[in-house]
Amino acid sequence: MTASKDHLEKLVNYQKHEINALKHAILAASNDQETFALRELIALMPGNIFWKNKEGYFLGCNNTTAKILGFSSPNEIIGKRSADVMDAKLAKMVEKTDQEIMASNKEKFFEEVGLNENKEPAIYLTHKVPLCNQAGEVIGLLGIGFDISERKKLEQELKTAKEQAEMAVQAKSQFLAVVNHELRTPLTGILGIVNVLKKHHATPEEKEKLITDLENCSQNLLAIVNNVLDF
Repeated sequence: MTASKDHLEKLVNYQKHEINALKHAILAASNDQETFALRELIALMPGNIFWKNKEGYFLGCNNTTAKILGFSSPNEIIGKRSADVMDAKLAKMVEKTDQEIMASNKEKFFEEVGLNENKEPAIYLTHKVPLCNQAGEVIGLLGIGFDISERKKLEQELKTAKEQAEMAVQAKSQFLAVVNHELRTPLTGILGIVNVLKKHHATPEEKEKLITDLENCSQNLLAIVNNVLDF
């Protein structure tokens, strides 16, 4: 779990670095030529990258985001809103989060469920930041996300394995407690019979009964030992 946590922290730090660099690049693009060049560069970057204006219309994205949303090119998504490219329920959640981020002018890290490039459910670690002009006014939003489904799956597998190991230890402790009790009972009986035989001059009938009891205790003890060996 520690290794997974360290890896996640590295991913978060990487996202922070990437999103800050992208934010400055987007805001610094001063003409159509620079904007076009920036879009071409971002299109090839890994992860999910997109940016919108304050009204929620897409201004650009990378190839991965376009493919997930069902488009062959990032240019096809420009001018569309979330409601135009995803189901209504998901679009409503996305737009609500985006508006909250822009209204508060604060970045946000969170995990969200979406689809991957194969249209399969996936878990994303998403980082969204507001875009501001030189006057400090919010003019849009930039988002970047990475698929962490495999990492989450591994975390769950490790958690399950840990729980199973803890259950096994508990079961072993309970088993040993039961065995301890079950072993003591016939052993105590055997020792008791031996003491009687040593200290008393028993009649033949009494000896026969003691021997029968000794045999029964021994058989019970043997059965317990066999069960332990078969466990």
